[in-house]
Amino acid sequence: GGSIGLSVAGLASAGLVPFLQWRMRVAMRRCVALMEVALRREKPDVVVGSSWGGAVALKCIEQGYWAGPAVLLAPAISARGVWNLAWPSFEPELPAAAAARVLVVQGDRDDTVPFERVDDLCRRKGLRLEVVEGGDHRLVGAMLGPTERLAQLVRDEYQSSAPSPSIS
Repeated sequence: GGSIGLSVAGLASAGLVPFLQWRMRVAMRRCVALMEVALRREKPDVVVGSSWGGAVALKCIEQGYWAGPAVLLAPAISARGVWNLAWPSFEPELPAAAAARVLVVQGDRDDTVPFERVDDLCRRKGLRLEVVEGGDHRLVGAMLGPTERLAQLVRDEYQSSAPSPSIS
């Protein structure tokens, strides 16, 4: 049996890149619509999203469906390699008050979402950034397991956004 090769040139010449980009935009819109309903129904204290989920959370913030707090792990605002054909970069427009309630966690060795793009976005939009030195796209070793770092970040975000008890 033969093998089927997938090349960038082959995708482009077959006209599949615009189709893939359209499918990704449709999928994103559908995920954002589902999240809008879930956010209204569930009223979470903190939204946590990783990769695609981080991009969905950013779109929800951009569209006013969520105002934070949020912890986003390697949000897919851009992609490397062949993935960049299907998922072109985007830059969300975020209200300053909501942006201040977003913590982005990004590995500096992410092989899927370019660290430089995330770092730049965080600086320009006022998002807080925690860099995981040596962290890849999955961030599993740094966020889960014995360190329980992710759980601590979520607790911290919740506590920093919880209303202060009123004195009566």
